[in-house]
Amino acid sequence: MKENNQKRFLTNLKNLFYKWLFLLRQNSVKNTCKTNNTEILFYLYNLLQNPRKKYDILCELKKNI
Repeated sequence: MKENNQKRFLTNLKNLFYKWLFLLRQNSVKNTCKTNNTEILFYLYNLLQNPRKKYDILCELKKNI
């Protein structure tokens, strides 16, 4: 059960990341996000570096996007 949740979480995060990249390419991220691009990348980078904190980081992402 826990593994399924982790897989679902990572899939959702990957989808979020690809959507963000698409928006960045469309040059519309500034209009759709409350935070800047560097902050979003920082959260994603931290998530990849420290999977134990992934839920905290996801909460931060949700607050900031």
